[in-house]
Amino acid sequence: MLTCALRVRVEPGRKRVGEKLAMRVLETVYRHRWSGTGPVRALRFLYFKRSFVIVRKALNDPDNQVREAALVAIGGLHFPHAFNPLARIYRESNDPNVRSYALQSIGKIQTVEAGEFLVMVLRQESGNLREAARVALAQMDNADVLPILRQHHEIETNPQVRDTLGELLRRQ
Repeated sequence: MLTCALRVRVEPGRKRVGEKLAMRVLETVYRHRWSGTGPVRALRFLYFKRSFVIVRKALNDPDNQVREAALVAIGGLHFPHAFNPLARIYRESNDPNVRSYALQSIGKIQTVEAGEFLVMVLRQESGNLREAARVALAQMDNADVLPILRQHHEIETNPQVRDTLGELLRRQ
């Protein structure tokens, strides 16, 4: 097994060059299978939309360890611009585990858009996915999400979802 270490010294004002270089190296290492799960696990520290290109490929990898590393990466990728790629992973995956990890990361983004998405999941899903959305909403710390919760609480016809929304409102 080839072990690879990348250390890039970047001058002030040239940070993007170093970041792009790191992504290119990880993409090459993953593509050529030189280092097992390492490149995929490293993505959890690289807050770029481009990280999701490898993550999405890794989620469909035949190697179970690579798929698990992709879940670890999803768990660490929670930055504002990650919302759309995470929502896409949630929508496209049939694996409840992948969908749950995506919801956890979406909840850490702390934006109104993320809150709206989690409320939609809470209202439309059931079982573990509804619970994952509830937990993620309970951990959100964005006052702008409260009016969304109130609005959906008032119009919700499903008693179980209405109770969950009420519980979330009382916690805030």
